[in-house]
Amino acid sequence: VRDALSILDQVVVNCGTMIKSQKVNELLGKISKIEALLLVELILAGNTKEALKKCRYLMVGNGSPANLLSELLQCIHFLSITSLKDNELNGEDSLVEEKTIAQRLSNSTDMVVLTSLWQILFKGVEELRVAFEPFTCLEMLLFRACHMSIMPTPDALIKSVLENGQNDLRHIYSLERKSPLKTKPKSEIIETEGDRTKNNLVDRSVENSDSKTVKEILDIFPGSKVNR
Repeated sequence: VRDALSILDQVVVNCGTMIKSQKVNELLGKISKIEALLLVELILAGNTKEALKKCRYLMVGNGSPANLLSELLQCIHFLSITSLKDNELNGEDSLVEEKTIAQRLSNSTDMVVLTSLWQILFKGVEELRVAFEPFTCLEMLLFRACHMSIMPTPDALIKSVLENGQNDLRHIYSLERKSPLKTKPKSEIIETEGDRTKNNLVDRSVENSDSKTVKEILDIFPGSKVNR
């Protein structure tokens, strides 16, 4: 209670009669969950420039790269749980505005993208811990995360590697992502007999492949596999 009163005194000194949540977050070194969700939205859209601007804005005051990265990971978990559309799992701790943003993002984002983004950011925790310049490290993590969000789908990458015999991840950057973040349900996919035979061959190639590039893709996109 004494600590809370001390913080309240600091807030009053800095804010006067109008106490704003942004100033309170700055004094606590905390990142607003709504602001973090909006940053995640920019990452999912692959908007690197605006994501970096948002990151620098959130770092003003006492914000730390580690705190922001932690908040981003919490947001990815929040979006993943929200996508299940289960009120019991969602809980009652979040604000209405936070739930609204999370619902919008989860409805338009594929789970493979969310789990891949989680993996990239989670690996960044250790990178941030040993970095000489944590803020620079955080920005490079955002570059990586934004680029991942607009990459071709995992099945397109793996098929390209197997069909072209390329064992180098660099050649996939010439591929254009033609599908939206949310993949179509199987009922909307029309497949010919020739396609089915070809895809089955590709599936077996994935299972038996020693390709370093295929393994890298599966590592980046956990739980992904080639669509039949």
